[in-house]
Amino acid sequence: MEFVYELHGQGWASGYIEINEKKCEFVCSYLSAGISELIERLKQLITDDQDINPNPMYWEEEPNGTYWTVKKVDQDQLLVQIEYGDEFGDKQELLLQETVLFKDFVKIILSVTTKLLRHHGIVGYRQSWGHEFPLADYLQLKTFFEDNPITVEQIDVEGYKDYADHYTTVLSTELKLLGNL
Repeated sequence: MEFVYELHGQGWASGYIEINEKKCEFVCSYLSAGISELIERLKQLITDDQDINPNPMYWEEEPNGTYWTVKKVDQDQLLVQIEYGDEFGDKQELLLQETVLFKDFVKIILSVTTKLLRHHGIVGYRQSWGHEFPLADYLQLKTFFEDNPITVEQIDVEGYKDYADHYTTVLSTELKLLGNL
């Protein structure tokens, strides 16, 4: 399995994914979230988030784009499906549909996003892409393989116990993860 995702020009990314000797090239513009949405979706799958959007992610190429579906087949397997079509979902062409090991897919996406972060930096990524680097989701995804994952705890705020959700993490742990890139 191989995945390449590179930023070039302001607000443009391109690359390819190869699974089981089947290759799919793609282009993505700043009009869509691109890799950020993929990182978020994987983080949701890892945490078994009940609010996962069941719709495919759309990577705008202007005027058409690719629809990315990633969903668990079981605890160990992930279906990766990519279709090409317009923004309305009409006339879609299946480009790739393969099953991979979930952990292997997460590892390769982490590898690519770590390279992006090292190369561009947080501010440089934003300047190049036009969107923020998905730092929080990236850190949670990164700790998927760690013995000491980032723990998100709900905290009470005086006077708002029943009405507001407030959460905390350990900043020093997060900064240490970034420092080890």
